[in-house]
Amino acid sequence: MRHLSLLFIVLLSLSIFCFTLLPPRHDAFSVLYVIVIFLVSQAASRHVIKLIACLCIGLSVFSFSLVHRDDIVHGLYTRLALSIFAILLVTLLVLRNQRITEALAKQKRILAHADRMLTLGYLSASIAHEINQPLTAIRTYAHSGARWLKKTEPDLTEALHCFGSIEKNSQRAESIIGNIKNLAQKKAGIPEQISIHQIIQESCDILKNEISNKKINVIFNPSGQDIQFCAVRIEIQQILINILMNAIQAFKENTPNNFIHIGVYDMTDRENFFAIHVVDNAMGFIEATPENIFDAFFSTKQNGMGLGLTICKRIIEAHGGRLIAEHNKPKGAKFIIQLPKHVS
Repeated sequence: MRHLSLLFIVLLSLSIFCFTLLPPRHDAFSVLYVIVIFLVSQAASRHVIKLIACLCIGLSVFSFSLVHRDDIVHGLYTRLALSIFAILLVTLLVLRNQRITEALAKQKRILAHADRMLTLGYLSASIAHEINQPLTAIRTYAHSGARWLKKTEPDLTEALHCFGSIEKNSQRAESIIGNIKNLAQKKAGIPEQISIHQIIQESCDILKNEISNKKINVIFNPSGQDIQFCAVRIEIQQILINILMNAIQAFKENTPNNFIHIGVYDMTDRENFFAIHVVDNAMGFIEATPENIFDAFFSTKQNGMGLGLTICKRIIEAHGGRLIAEHNKPKGAKFIIQLPKHVS
C-alpha cells in the first residue's frame, strides 16, 4: 500500500511537470505542487516534507526555464513567484500542523500514563497482596520439598510435586510483576492478538483483593467461542481495570448482594464487532449522568482526576470502537465496550 501511494505521488508530480510544459505556457499550474506536499504530509517526516518541497520548487523553476528559454528576461516571473510562494506557504502550514499533532499525541500519552499511575496508586494494596500470595506459597513448598528430601527414605514424588508448585507460583508472581510493569510503562504499546476471556480474567485477578474487601460477587462465566482480536493489550487492560475500579468504589461497605456482572457478546447490529458489558448494582450515576460521565476533569471522587473515563473513551475510539454508559435498572451502572474483532 505504501509503495502504491509513493508511485501515485511520483506520477502526480511528473504529470504536473509535463502539464506546465504544454502550450500555451501553463507555468501557472506549478501551484498544483501543493497537492503533492499535502499528500506527502500524511505519512512523511518533516525532513522528507522539506526535501519534497525543495524538489517541487526545483521542478517549477526547471519547467519555467524550459518554457521561457527563448524569452528568459521577459518571462512571466509573477506566476513562478506565486507558485513558489504557494509551495512554501503550504509546506510551512503542513510542518506546523505536524508539530501540533505530535505535541497533542505526546500530551495524550502523558495523560494516559498519569491515569495508569493513579490506578496503580489505587491498586497498591492489591498488588502487595497478590505478589505476597505466590511468594508465601513458594516458601511453603520449598520447606515441604526440603522435608520430603531429608527423610530417611526421601519421597521423590512429593518433592517433585513441591518443585512443580514452586515453578507455577514463580510464574504467577512473574506474571503479576509483568502486568504491573506494563501498566506503569509510559511508551505507546504495540498491537497484538488478544484473548478477551484471558484479559478479563487477568484484570479481575489484579483487583482480587479490592473485590474481596467489598465482598463483591464478580460474575464472569466465559461461554462460547473465545473472541480473539488485535489491540494494544495494556490499553485494553487499563480500560477494564478503570471501569471495574469505578464499580468497586461505588459500593458501600458491608452492603449485601453486591455484584458485578461481566458479559461478552457478539453484536448483531454491527458486523464483526463484539461487546463487553460491565454491569453492577452499586449506587449508579447519582452525581453524574451517562452523558457527562466522560467529560474531561469531571469526577465524583474526592481525589479523582476526572480523566480516567475520558482517556478510556478515547482509547476505545482509537481502536475503532465505542464506550457507552447507561443506567442499570433498578439501580447501578452499565458500561458497554464495543470493539471490532479485527483491529489493525
